[in-house]
Amino acid sequence: MARCFICGNPAVIGSYCKECFRNQNPPVKHFKPLTIKACVECPAISVEGKWIYEPTPDTIPALIRKKVIMNPEYNLKSMIVSSIGNFQESFHPVQYEVKVLVSKGKHDIEQTYEFPLQFEKARCDRSLSAKSTYYEGILQVRGITAVVEEFIDLAIERGKSQGNFLVKKTKMASGYDYYFTKNKFVQKLANELKKQFGGNFKSSSRLVTRDRQTSKELHRVTILYKSPKFFREDLISVGSNVYRIKSTVGKITAINLNNGKSERLSPDAKFTRLIPYTTNVSKISPHLEAIHPSTFQSVPIRNPKPKKNGERVRVVYIDDHSLYLF
Repeated sequence: MARCFICGNPAVIGSYCKECFRNQNPPVKHFKPLTIKACVECPAISVEGKWIYEPTPDTIPALIRKKVIMNPEYNLKSMIVSSIGNFQESFHPVQYEVKVLVSKGKHDIEQTYEFPLQFEKARCDRSLSAKSTYYEGILQVRGITAVVEEFIDLAIERGKSQGNFLVKKTKMASGYDYYFTKNKFVQKLANELKKQFGGNFKSSSRLVTRDRQTSKELHRVTILYKSPKFFREDLISVGSNVYRIKSTVGKITAINLNNGKSERLSPDAKFTRLIPYTTNVSKISPHLEAIHPSTFQSVPIRNPKPKKNGERVRVVYIDDHSLYLF
């Protein structure tokens, strides 16, 4: 049997044993350099000048695999890139190993390398924007309610992942002024508010500067959004009429519970928001009556519908003498 001329063990690949052949012909020819900038504020990483804001667990291993140059002597069967060491104080592992399985003829050869990854600490563009005082858009919200304010706060949190940041929030007489880094986000948020709650908004813009390199004009957008005083499905009274709000988008429309007809209401109408109650039908003939939630007396229902005696019904009232079904 032929012997390996280096170590004297049986030769299986030419004049070499498998181990000596691997030492003389490393499976990995070389590694291309890879430098990654990692944001110290968030998981974003930058490669070749481009920020990746939502990297997956395989983002860095995939970049490493592209930098491994294999020895053409072998056929690559598998390559596994995995992290090594402790990285609890950073968003990403800073050390990786590359394990390759190759074949030469009928022989499989395995080799593990530590990849020479270069990590640099930095701050991504979004983190820098979050700390900036520069703003492109102002959302002025008037007549704000707790529900509308919560909706805006949630939108602000969602916007951070897309590079939209709140620069400051200023308390005004009947609402807030929100200053944002991107004017497109202000326009999008105003449309979402109108779609969700109704109301109206007015938009204006003014030229702030012009980019010297691209000659592109940069405008600052201001949007005034007036939140409606009431929302869809609210129950209100205006004078002696009781309404159920159907739409607050554009013009306010409501169903008059007295006659069942649709009417338009003025956004400045003086109204009282009514509290709905559940009660029981107490009488169905000669006219429909139910137990008043306040006086516990049987009183007539102004807008009667076919009901059964004792049936549970939803009602509102504006006095002690009658009820309205809704």
